[in-house]
Amino acid sequence: MNTGKAIFFGLALIALAIFARDVVPSATASSSEVGRYAIASSGDSIYLYWKMDTATGAVQQCNEDKCD
Repeated sequence: MNTGKAIFFGLALIALAIFARDVVPSATASSSEVGRYAIASSGDSIYLYWKMDTATGAVQQCNEDKCD
């Protein structure tokens, strides 16, 4: 491959990346999509954690059996 072809292919890849950006949807978080809960552990216990509904903002403290 000579220098001219390498430059052409490089510019073609850049152009493809620019135009593909408009075709492929971005990975943005939304409350209407799957995964509307955020979970965080508290302390050393893996059986006690916090669950937050990202759509409503409601926070619950949970253990291995139930949430309060």
